[in-house]
Amino acid sequence: MMQRRTLLKRLAGLLMGAMGAVLATPAVLYLLDPLRRLRGKQPGVPALPVARLDQLPDLDRGEAPLRQSVVARDVRDAWTRFPEVRQGSVWVYRRGDQVFCLSTVCPHAGCSVDYDEQQRRFVCPCHRSTFSLDGKRQDGPSPRDMDSLEVQVRQGQVFCRYQRFRLATASKEAI
Repeated sequence: MMQRRTLLKRLAGLLMGAMGAVLATPAVLYLLDPLRRLRGKQPGVPALPVARLDQLPDLDRGEAPLRQSVVARDVRDAWTRFPEVRQGSVWVYRRGDQVFCLSTVCPHAGCSVDYDEQQRRFVCPCHRSTFSLDGKRQDGPSPRDMDSLEVQVRQGQVFCRYQRFRLATASKEAI
């Protein structure tokens, strides 16, 4: 037969253990929350909106390409939420029915590629690499063409899968 003191000790131990578990549960859930969110995300680079289709200039009609910022909305990093995060910028334009998107980052040294309206071509101001309207390398130290990005058009909105690529290499390698 169990003594009264032993019974009270065991009941107190069970009660304290239950109270500890109840208090520890929110802390454990808080610490595991970023891992839980990662499981729900789809792998790959998300397509971000860059412009409306009716905003895009048509290069075949002599218009200049449009430089647009790529902004991710409602970005979460562990427990921190950012309403807007600028990813970079792109050159976006049409040629007939096709939509194109080029990274503004020069493949040579990472400078920002500008558009020269008089010469109708892209120019890197750092080392004078030049690119044609379709992003093909013309001259300069750039080891490859401008980096083209995947484009989607949905309900009149242009989306781009913005990525960065390894610099100063002849092959286009995403980083």
